[in-house]
Amino acid sequence: MRSTLMLAVASALVASTAATDSPKVAGNPKGVTYLAEIATDNENGVSGSVEITSAADGNGADIEYKFTLPEEGGPFTFHIHENPVNSTGSCASTGGHLNPYNAGKKCDTKNLASCEVGDLSGKIGEPFPAGDVSASLADAFTSLTPGNAAFIGNRSIVVHADDTTRIACANFVLVNSDGGEEPTGGNGGGSAGPTGGNGGGSASPTGGAGGGPAPNATMTGGPSVPTATPTGAAAMVSASVMGLLGVLAAGAALLVHSPIKLAKIPDGDALKALDYAERLASASWELGTVVEASLELLNPELSVFGETPFPGSRIPLIDVEGVRALRFVKDHIWLNGPALHESFGTAGDPPALGIPAVFISQTHLQYREAADRQLEFLAQNVPRWPNGAISHRLEYAELWADFIYMVPPFLAYMAVANNDTRLMGEAIEQVRLYRDVLAADTTQPTCDKLWMHIVGPKNADHGFWSTSNGWAAMGIARVIATLQRWEPATHLFAAERTMLLGYVKEILDAVMCIDAADHDALLRNYIDDPTWFREGAGTAALAAAAFRMRVLEPRIFGREYADWATRKYEVVARHLDERTGVLAPVVYPRNHRDRVPLVSGSSEAQSFVVMMVAAQRECEGIRLC
Repeated sequence: MRSTLMLAVASALVASTAATDSPKVAGNPKGVTYLAEIATDNENGVSGSVEITSAADGNGADIEYKFTLPEEGGPFTFHIHENPVNSTGSCASTGGHLNPYNAGKKCDTKNLASCEVGDLSGKIGEPFPAGDVSASLADAFTSLTPGNAAFIGNRSIVVHADDTTRIACANFVLVNSDGGEEPTGGNGGGSAGPTGGNGGGSASPTGGAGGGPAPNATMTGGPSVPTATPTGAAAMVSASVMGLLGVLAAGAALLVHSPIKLAKIPDGDALKALDYAERLASASWELGTVVEASLELLNPELSVFGETPFPGSRIPLIDVEGVRALRFVKDHIWLNGPALHESFGTAGDPPALGIPAVFISQTHLQYREAADRQLEFLAQNVPRWPNGAISHRLEYAELWADFIYMVPPFLAYMAVANNDTRLMGEAIEQVRLYRDVLAADTTQPTCDKLWMHIVGPKNADHGFWSTSNGWAAMGIARVIATLQRWEPATHLFAAERTMLLGYVKEILDAVMCIDAADHDALLRNYIDDPTWFREGAGTAALAAAAFRMRVLEPRIFGREYADWATRKYEVVARHLDERTGVLAPVVYPRNHRDRVPLVSGSSEAQSFVVMMVAAQRECEGIRLC
């Protein structure tokens, strides 16, 4: 198994992004204009504006600029930078040049496709002298369509002195949109005061947790873009999974039913839960989980559960600063070393940041390099269980159910990024190897198998922790969604997909069986142990999984799964503080054996609430719940 993953890693490293010519932009919205104005009171003696309007035929844009430049410090250059100016007015906050295709720093005026998209003065050909300058440029590579990698609407203009010091900057704002669309995540307008920050060059991660939408913001999805490629075959399919093949072959009727009347968690409360999840997140698994929760709620088109997360079977090019989840996590991802974040002795937790790293890497190459190193480390440096399962721990082989949420979805996403079906096969295989070890009969003979939390030499926990079963079910659901949404994998892994569906069904069936007499209560911290307190984290995670599976495969996950999840949703809603958005009681995630429930909330519990709300919304939206 190790050799398969190492081959896939080798392919991934070879496939890492290289510099490419900028593609010409077509289809810019008619009549759209963005303007960046530098105020006349700029203390470095700079004033002026840059106006960018979509070309009449929609192909590229017309750029007009005029500046008054100081007597000293020239010649001067100006560029579009990747980030907007922040609220302090610091030009250092604008990041590097807009350079989504990793162009070299020297712009060839005879081949403008080789230039950085944002290198406007380079495309003109010469730096500017002191005094008044103005001109226009027809640029084929500038986009006014939100979501395009070359979109400039949520970015800034920066003027540099000869020593590259940033001496003035201003945000682009939409001033005309005849038939155009206001971009999400507005920049604010006006000009920014000077700073002594360094000038251009390639982008480096910049600050910015960045807030989300205003409290009254509506949360809607847009188009989605990623792609993936599958390979490999599952070594075995269990008898229970074979039964599912019969269900699928029979074409069981898809029943749209009258849902249980539901007291909804308001958007504002879901946003409060997300806010608190972000504030509490510090460990890699917490950061990765809150990013996924935020994507599912606020940018569902980018989640693997979206309709088309892999347009053209590829990872989408997106505006990082326009996505709350990516703004939040960007500076938390480590760009040096073998892992994406502090490991605290685990191999399985840092890969939770792998998918956001891949997203960001579409316009920031160093994040792709970091994701590649994380993948290589998993393949070459982490201990294995005797059956080939990658250990969750670094120093010794130990299997934790939590691993399934962090690593297989990362492997599957990297398969898409590299168009590598072998890597997709390895993602599936790791789920199977873990299930072979961790799935066990419950204490209730009539109920199906659940997953033990930990098997290994130092931290063994053979109990059926509700949260770890939630981790496993949701992790497998993410792999299934990736398989379904990535066209190269759809038919290649049909049997393996059925196997994975069986694994999630096994977990949910056992939970619902044990919970049969307690529909109106939270699940217990250890699902089948009546001595444990009831808590919200595992309940929300498993309800989210049931909603997701109802949508992914309604022929297998019938109305009983939606009804059970709906009842748990209502129970969770009753335990959600309307003022703060905090879910309580929950388990203390750093000590799952603590008999005292946590009433101050945890990051993962808050994220599970957000995932549950997002999953229920989608299920209801297509009338399956």
